[in-house]
Amino acid sequence: MQGDDRQTSMHVRRAVGGDATSLTWVVERFTPLLRAQAAYRLGSGLTRFVDAEDLVQDVWVRTLPKLGDLSPRDERLAPVLVRYLGVTLLRRLKDLVDRHLTGKPAVGEVSVGELAIDRSGVVTRAMRREDHHELQRRLDALDPRDREILVLRGIEQRGNGEVAALLGVPANPAAVRYRRALEKLRDLWPLPAGGDLAG
Repeated sequence: MQGDDRQTSMHVRRAVGGDATSLTWVVERFTPLLRAQAAYRLGSGLTRFVDAEDLVQDVWVRTLPKLGDLSPRDERLAPVLVRYLGVTLLRRLKDLVDRHLTGKPAVGEVSVGELAIDRSGVVTRAMRREDHHELQRRLDALDPRDREILVLRGIEQRGNGEVAALLGVPANPAAVRYRRALEKLRDLWPLPAGGDLAG
């Protein structure tokens, strides 16, 4: 494991254990990825109903109380957290679309008041940081096809076979396309030594 990958794993493990400093680090580390996923998923059509920043904060509000429930996969928590965040964002987006476009109420509404003040403060501080804007700017500089595969594989943590099926291409070209997109993003914005968006 390389240095940045070890640091990410350590902070995720400590955040899951309740350490406030590591919790802040984790929120700051993964908020840019969530913001990129939210912007990609909202596109231009849904932004009139939902602001990407609000969606990201909502995902953190729902995720932070459940951190202690995460179980490692292959002794790693970071990919599990990234997958959980991605799935939570997709579910929340579906709830919001249902509410705004079909008029159905969203299931399981969580009030911000249900979240501890110190935890919501972590999210607020992370959202004010410039990192998420920088990542979004650099993702926007990529070709839309590169951005799409980075969101599906690197941020939503979908498997290569699933991504290939979604994109309608064979698995090997999808894997090559993902590696090339990561290299292009690395040229614009250095990633952790492990080479994975999840760290």
